[in-house]
Amino acid sequence: MTGLVRAAGLILAISLLTVACDSGSRGNLQLRVPVPTPTGSDTLVVGLVGTMSGPGSWMGQDAYEGADFGVHTLNKEAGEDTGTPTFELVTLDDKGDPARARELIERVASSDQTIGLVYAGPSSALDASESVLARAGIPAVASFGDYSSSRHAHIFQTSPTYRLQAKRLLAYASGDRGYLNAGMLVDKSTDGTQAATAVQEANAIYGLPLTKARYDAGQTDLSTPLDRLRRHHVETVIVEGGPAALSAAQATLRNMGALYRTTTEARIAGARPRVARRRLRSGWWHPQILALAPAAGPLTTNPVPGTIASDSYDRGGFYLPLPSFESYRRAYRQWWGAASYGWQLRSFEAARLIGWAQQHATGSDDLAQILEGVKGRRVGGTEITFGPGDHVAPDPDTIGLWVVPRDGIRVPERGLLPASFPWVPLARGFARGRRTRIPLADARWLFPQSSVPGRRPSYRSELYGVVTSAADPVH
Repeated sequence: MTGLVRAAGLILAISLLTVACDSGSRGNLQLRVPVPTPTGSDTLVVGLVGTMSGPGSWMGQDAYEGADFGVHTLNKEAGEDTGTPTFELVTLDDKGDPARARELIERVASSDQTIGLVYAGPSSALDASESVLARAGIPAVASFGDYSSSRHAHIFQTSPTYRLQAKRLLAYASGDRGYLNAGMLVDKSTDGTQAATAVQEANAIYGLPLTKARYDAGQTDLSTPLDRLRRHHVETVIVEGGPAALSAAQATLRNMGALYRTTTEARIAGARPRVARRRLRSGWWHPQILALAPAAGPLTTNPVPGTIASDSYDRGGFYLPLPSFESYRRAYRQWWGAASYGWQLRSFEAARLIGWAQQHATGSDDLAQILEGVKGRRVGGTEITFGPGDHVAPDPDTIGLWVVPRDGIRVPERGLLPASFPWVPLARGFARGRRTRIPLADARWLFPQSSVPGRRPSYRSELYGVVTSAADPVH
């Protein structure tokens, strides 16, 4: 298939997808509700503990939709023809409370029916639950957060590590944009602390002066922490948190008259000496916002053009033409009657992986040890490989940068994407030098066939997203 034919097919697919989404049809989303206890005594239970209410409810709700679809798929593959399911999803709301989350994890794990846990709640609770999972001999697969540094034997993740995300963001800030001073905006939680540590460790390569400011989860006025970053004249701010955190940061910057416009205007220490002195005296401040993966969501309010987030390219699973993405989104829409714009793919993968482990176990096997045997498996997104020392699903080569494109720049899929999700891949953010890092097995679907003869092609030939060079004034 040529690049033009593939792109034409994409336009038709996204047009149909966008029309269906904008029509307000949510299909089964209006009919299905979480079940807090098993409905049968002999089903195999996939537990879901997540934040279904409160400021972090976007995590639990997306996790529920994806895990519910994953369990449905497991039943379909198991031959659910009699109306009696083999697998069942049991969902419990931790309300964002770590103590409550720990209690719920223990409750789910203590049931002989439970074969694994999908997790989308406070990181500290899961981090403290290794012994509970070990006694039960089951894995927990987290859709959000980063547990890679703890190396717990029973905790896995379908989310990218903070360290890899931080490396991509800092490489962009230092090498691509040439900033000389950076800041972090992190919440007062375990996740915020872990993210800050990852950014500081990744920054050892770049040596940027790095100022940290913290906010309370759910806080909407971020004037105080942002004033701290302003006093330190940071040129870019790395935001940790979900869509609400990014929305609050940009709304506060807007009220401060400090929204990002171009890289040249963001520079202070990095500006020409005379300009730098004038900006330091006047309090000039228009920092570029960089964000960790959870910020790039459909609930972010009017993200500013040039805003960058780091995530895997499976973030575009709702429209990029990889066969595994296409199969997932087609089946997801059939089940839910809606498109998957959030993080449902990650909890879908988590549920499917738990089912895979159960199907490959015998007797009293510890299912976490079975899960470590996953090699190059696709269950909706990119290839997943686990091992005793690697419990992270996304491969480093899949992690890059996403951007909110500015007006007037060429973006083939612009106008065809839903208004709630304007993010597109920044091609050079997935590259080493001029060549993409994306593995050839997937690159052949994202680049013209003629440019993938046997080695990874130049990012400038990518068919989707923003393909400008570092000379781009905004991104």
